[in-house]
Amino acid sequence: MWKRALLFGFGVAQIVVGAFIFCGTEGALTNVSVSLLMEGAQSCLDAIFQTESLNELGKYLGKKTLSHIFSLTLAGTKGIKELATLSKSGFQIFKNSSFQ
Repeated sequence: MWKRALLFGFGVAQIVVGAFIFCGTEGALTNVSVSLLMEGAQSCLDAIFQTESLNELGKYLGKKTLSHIFSLTLAGTKGIKELATLSKSGFQIFKNSSFQ
């Protein structure tokens, strides 16, 4: 049960980060954000319907990590710089929020 919750939470986190990147860069990192959104939706669906992903969670998360590395690499240096700028803004917003 905890593996399903972990996998579902990981999927939701990917969706949130993908939406944040898409909105924060005004679509400049579309390939990265769409990849995160699709992978996040797939993780949520896997947590609900697919049990084989839960048996080999480390292997599954390794595949997800590799997929995100490829999409970030394809964004190029300009995309990576844009993502770094967005990350700094996101951390500043979190730091100033009441979520701490």
